[in-house]
Amino acid sequence: MPVREAWWSRLTKLEVHDHQARFAMSVPEILRDAYWNRGGGRWDIYAIFYHRRLAGMFTCSRYDAHPDAVIFGSFLIDRSFQGRGIGTATLETLLSWIPRRYPHRQRILLNVDPRNHRAVRLYRRVGFSFCGKTGPIHRLYEYRCSAREDHDARRDMSWKVVFHPDQR
Repeated sequence: MPVREAWWSRLTKLEVHDHQARFAMSVPEILRDAYWNRGGGRWDIYAIFYHRRLAGMFTCSRYDAHPDAVIFGSFLIDRSFQGRGIGTATLETLLSWIPRRYPHRQRILLNVDPRNHRAVRLYRRVGFSFCGKTGPIHRLYEYRCSAREDHDARRDMSWKVVFHPDQR
């Protein structure tokens, strides 16, 4: 379920490490863009929970310019939860969850700064592939949802990532 506005103040407490901040928008900026539907897209905001504690967030947006795709973005794991595999588990879970949540979308797209080497390695490791540039800095990566069956067989679901705010 998308996070409702009543939860936004909790999301603003999420923080990344200082060296990661240059690659990510702040949570208030993300919420502002989602609220104002930046670029005419339709945005859904999701919270990530780990052991019933708020651990991160991401957005899924849809634009008329990409009618077959969900744009995955604003992905962050709070610095106090990093290093536990939550980012990897979230992405692996998303590969089967997004096609069920957005059944008319066959692709997942994301933008990444190529200087963010850890993020690029993570996205490639879970199955995203480079598909072009978006402006002078960012690179566009794509995951084709039809490939999810191969990926589902490889992933370990020893713990569950939860994407909705109803966990207490």
